[in-house]
Amino acid sequence: MEYITSARAAELNAAARMRALGYVDATATPIGPDGGIDVVATSAVAQVKWEASQTGRPHLQRFYGAAAVRADVADMLFINSAGYSRDAVAYADRVTIALFTYSPLGELTAVNSTAEAIIVRHAEAERKAQATYRANERLAHAKGQGARDTDQLQTVAIAKADRSAPTSVLRTTNYVDRPKDQRTPEERTEARLAWEAKHLRKPKNLSTAPVLLDSNERAAIRAYRKLYYSGTAMKDSAALSCLRNDSGTAESIGAVVTLAVGGAVSTWFWLVGDSGWWLTLRVVAVLIALSTVTVAAMLWSVRSNAKRYKRLVAKYGDRTPDYIRRNTNALDFL
Repeated sequence: MEYITSARAAELNAAARMRALGYVDATATPIGPDGGIDVVATSAVAQVKWEASQTGRPHLQRFYGAAAVRADVADMLFINSAGYSRDAVAYADRVTIALFTYSPLGELTAVNSTAEAIIVRHAEAERKAQATYRANERLAHAKGQGARDTDQLQTVAIAKADRSAPTSVLRTTNYVDRPKDQRTPEERTEARLAWEAKHLRKPKNLSTAPVLLDSNERAAIRAYRKLYYSGTAMKDSAALSCLRNDSGTAESIGAVVTLAVGGAVSTWFWLVGDSGWWLTLRVVAVLIALSTVTVAAMLWSVRSNAKRYKRLVAKYGDRTPDYIRRNTNALDFL
């Protein structure tokens, strides 16, 4: 970018900067009388000053009068090179004029909140446009990937399977009138998750069910298997049991039984046995040690399950019991 050395260069630079801010048809007005408007766009107008002194309130008032007569104007921008007086900034805030300054290289800097809002709005629009572009790219890739399975899997959606035939194809309820490749990404995701969570009855060998499963669902099954074979679902189930105050019941029973057996053996040694009180005392000590270890294991189990459940609550909130129940029940068809 070349240095701005004239008022006309400042106007052309302002038009280019406005196009970069989303005013795609911003154009500098021709040289000559312009009625106080230097740049015109469909929904915005701007005045540009190439001066060495600050812009005061009177300049903004004249600009506002010139812009207010245009019914289609949504944004009013004032761009100068030397800044603004306090009265000018206060007036601009009141009538929502966006104030900018530009550097010798033409870079714009927002001066008031109205100008900052325009920059934020443009950045948000850019972010949404990029997200839409990436989503369309992923959708196009998914369509190409799923085209190979179209002959085998015609519809996968929220529905009840017609179990009267062993190779029945699921029929959709919400998307029945649209082909699979015309559904939105959200509908495809919802359908796949519903199929996996509610209606999946998968044989042991994935390759024996080409009609019921596509490549995405096979990948989901492998992920489920990895989760449950690692023991995560079992640990979560134990954490839920801790919430219901029945965790550690087996350990408690074991401790009581150990103490009872120890007492019985000690009594037998003392009353019936002929080995003397010293051997009896040693047996009692061993049994007490075993009971202590059992109780310690019980307390450790309760404590670890409670910690794990707290982590689950922090992650899933009120849905934690449903999460654990769903994952544990998934073992039925994995």
